[in-house]
Amino acid sequence: MFANADDQKLTSGYVFMMAGGAITWYAKKQSITALSSMEAEYIALSKVACEAHWLRSLFYELGFTQILLTTI
Repeated sequence: MFANADDQKLTSGYVFMMAGGAITWYAKKQSITALSSMEAEYIALSKVACEAHWLRSLFYELGFTQILLTTI
């Protein structure tokens, strides 16, 4: 995460990898100003957890079941 000096908003992002390649990624300035770095990390974590859940659901519908846990 990187803070912008003008508006104090953090830029966060993530990459989901599969078989050695990126299948989805995200990088964006957070839409709200966090009061602490811990809160900013929580905001980023909630975004990545939603994406991980969506990807697991998508792969399940496509017939691919995931045995191992998703590491975040």
